Amino acid sequence: MTEKQSPIGIVGSGSWATALIKMISDGERPVKWWIRNPEKAVYISSHLHNPDYLSSVEIHPSRVTICTDLQEVLDTCETIILAIPSAFFASRVARGCIASGPHLCICHQRN
Repeated sequence: MTEKQSPIGIVGSGSWATALIKMISDGERPVKWWIRNPEKAVYISSHLHNPDYLSSVEIHPSRVTICTDLQEVLDTCETIILAIPSAFFASRVARGCIASGPHLCICHQRN
């Protein structure tokens, strides 16, 4: 019997995140995808593609769970991939990731 794999968390909804979602889910690994914008998350869930980036890439609904709750992704994934522009890192992600526990360690220095 095979063990159930922990999902990989992807944070971001741009072209890099979309490409990673496609590659990881094609490998039959479950993915939890955090998308900040709730309307975009609903659109991608309904239409199974990202309308803004790599729109020809089909999302596997059986392997990709779309979330708008960052903490849920951080709490349920052992591996987190940050696919966001560095300019948004501190304001959007750092506090949540640092508070999430030992599966992701982030060092961030403010100027």
